[in-house]
Amino acid sequence: LMRQKGGPSAAQIGVLYRTNRQAKALEEAMIVHSVPYTVVGGISVYDRKVVKDLLAYLRLLTNPTDQGAFSRIVNMPPRFLGPKAVSKAQAWADKELTQQLKADLDKEEQREA
Repeated sequence: LMRQKGGPSAAQIGVLYRTNRQAKALEEAMIVHSVPYTVVGGISVYDRKVVKDLLAYLRLLTNPTDQGAFSRIVNMPPRFLGPKAVSKAQAWADKELTQQLKADLDKEEQREA
C-alpha cells in the first residue's frame, strides 16, 4: 500500500474479495507490511481450526513439553481416547521427557567439565 499526503487513512480503506482462497494472501500482505486489519464477515486464516491444529503440531515438534499443544492435538484426528487414556499418556510423556532432559543436561555438564 502506498501512502500519500492527504490520502485516506487505513481505517477508511476496505478490501473486498470474492473467494476465501484470496484471504490468506491478503492477510499475509497486511502482516508483512504492518497494516492493521480486521476480518469482517468471516474467519481470519490464522483463526481457523485446521491452521491452529497444524500450528499445535509444529509447536509440539519444537517443544515436546508444550501442554497446550498436546491438549489441542491429542485427539486430532479423532483417536477415540478418553480422559483417562489422555491423562495416562500425558503422565508417561512427562516422565519420559523429564528423564530425557536430565540425561541431556548430564551429558552437557560432562562435556563442559
